[in-house]
Amino acid sequence: MKRESMCLSATLCRTNRTKGRTTMTLQQLEERLLKLEEKFQELEQQITPTTPTKPWRNTFGMFADDPDFDEVLRLGREYREQENQRTS
Repeated sequence: MKRESMCLSATLCRTNRTKGRTTMTLQQLEERLLKLEEKFQELEQQITPTTPTKPWRNTFGMFADDPDFDEVLRLGREYREQENQRTS
């Protein structure tokens, strides 16, 4: 990236030729920061999450009032009780 492209406009920055640094006044720096913050907000609004932050939360209530799932729970409970009686 060229040194000039790091500045928002050619009038905001000037290059210190002897040391290769770009210098700005405090006001110019504040203006640049403001523009960067505005651009960041624009980009942030364009971002839509592709996956929920905690996708496992989407499963809560998934089987509410589902008789088949109630049957699965009942059969699992019976199996565990049988295994506990067998090993006791």
